[in-house]
Amino acid sequence: MAAFFLVVAILLVSAKLMGHLSVRLGFPSVLGEILAGVLLSASCLDLLGWPLPQGSVIFSPEQLHGTLAALAELGVIFLMFIAGLETDLVQMRKVGLAATTSAAGGVILPFVGGALFAHWAGRSWPVSLFIGTLLTATSVSITAQSLLELRQLKSKEGSCILGAAVIDDVLGVLVLSLVAAATLDAGAGSGNWSSLWMTGLGMALYFMLAWSLGRFFEPLLNKASGLRTTQAALAAALALCLIYSWSAEAFGHVAAITGAYIAGVLFGRTSFREELTRSTEVFAYSFFVPLFLAHVGLQTRFESLEGTALFTTVLLAIAILGKIVGCGAGALAAGFGAKESMRVGVGMMSRGEVGLIIASYGLARGIIDASVFAEMVLIVLVTTLLTPIGLKLVFPRQKPQYPV
Repeated sequence: MAAFFLVVAILLVSAKLMGHLSVRLGFPSVLGEILAGVLLSASCLDLLGWPLPQGSVIFSPEQLHGTLAALAELGVIFLMFIAGLETDLVQMRKVGLAATTSAAGGVILPFVGGALFAHWAGRSWPVSLFIGTLLTATSVSITAQSLLELRQLKSKEGSCILGAAVIDDVLGVLVLSLVAAATLDAGAGSGNWSSLWMTGLGMALYFMLAWSLGRFFEPLLNKASGLRTTQAALAAALALCLIYSWSAEAFGHVAAITGAYIAGVLFGRTSFREELTRSTEVFAYSFFVPLFLAHVGLQTRFESLEGTALFTTVLLAIAILGKIVGCGAGALAAGFGAKESMRVGVGMMSRGEVGLIIASYGLARGIIDASVFAEMVLIVLVTTLLTPIGLKLVFPRQKPQYPV
């Protein structure tokens, strides 16, 4: 395991040092932690290609990628769990309409714009529709980390972004199911349309059941805290967080991060909220979250731009403006001010792991090829990198806040 330990150590140290440098330059540390991964990617220093001690005996580069991806996935799960714990439900109820209209605008405009441009540029309708589908994705994990540092997670705009991201996830899955049903083999068409209805029903049942079970969390943690073993309440909460994440994908047909966020919101309603937040932040921000952010950068491959630079650049502009204009217009229509609407739009730009999941889905099912997949991954990474910078620019300047 020597090679794996060394890789993790290099990533952790690099992420934290680059995060520190980013803060010194006036940006959120999340940007520096992602850039640490970019510098160590195959396009730059190629960390996973180094002749590491005993690396060829236990781990191949592919195995290292897979293991790091698993740790990174835990990082995003815990990050969304913390975001849920920090969510102010009272404030979120106040922005419920704005979250809904923002999510709708952030799905419709990128989907239509992306699909029409891709088809105009020569892509087939199935591929074009799938490209539009990926542009509808929103990953709130990067945004949540940036908002936490900027002390804006509980703000009016922060609550709207988190609520809109959850709704966006549901709408995005519906669009993905619809496009998949329309583009896969015609012989399976009826089964796919039937699957679409089952997907919608599964999502509705999951959200209702997940929320209704929240009333048992307080007595459960009281029981766990009485056990004669250390940190039993925290272990119970984390186990439920992982169960909610698993069931979100297995039964609810939504991203695992949505399940983690819901679990965090429900635990945030208990008297254990402060204790869980403090304990989870210790191991999440010292280990799992830095690995997640560095892993996002580690996947950057600049050579994927070769031959498609113009197409990818225009599509990237549609991806960015589609969210800013679409989500911003939705917030504006719901009564937000111009500056507040701009902040919501910028906060919804990042595609993150949700975009990567959609891209992988299309590649695995033959809807897109490896070339389109590379373009989509690059768009995901660039929007993820730009989101912290944009949030820093549009939110009022405050002294950043960092978990201990």
